[in-house]
Amino acid sequence: MKLNGLAKLNREFSKVVRPFGVESMVNGEDFAWYRENNIITYTLVTGTFHDEWFAEFIKERFDYEVENIFVMTLLHEIGHYKTDDEIGASLGSWCDTDKERISDAILNNPDITEEEEKVLNWQYFYLPDEFSATAWAVKFAKENPEYINEMWDKIKKALYEFYQKNELIGEE
Repeated sequence: MKLNGLAKLNREFSKVVRPFGVESMVNGEDFAWYRENNIITYTLVTGTFHDEWFAEFIKERFDYEVENIFVMTLLHEIGHYKTDDEIGASLGSWCDTDKERISDAILNNPDITEEEEKVLNWQYFYLPDEFSATAWAVKFAKENPEYINEMWDKIKKALYEFYQKNELIGEE
């Protein structure tokens, strides 16, 4: 299925992240921040058990109830940009290596149970660069609830127009 208006959606989302110093935001397979070109990729698919585990992790570790997983995940990616200098090359390299180990353990084990996968995801959440990005995101969200609401309003408006253009929702 060809999606119409994706370039416009990317432009609108980019307007949301630029005030934080991130260059742009583009559609991709998952949420990620790329240091090389300072962009964030996003996915329109949310509501997976991975999202639930991330929200559970944040609640347990930071005592913060995630109300909007899309926004929290986006803030987490912005957090990577904001905390990248604190991590440094050596620790960042170690984190990348451990992420490969975790990914391989999940992807190369067709018999992995949901509980085993959850344990590996929590190991991922605790990696220093991931933890630091999440800590930044939660702190920002706690200190700026009005900004978060305005951010979501902009995202929601852009998504609504995109969904309408692609006839994924009807007219109001």
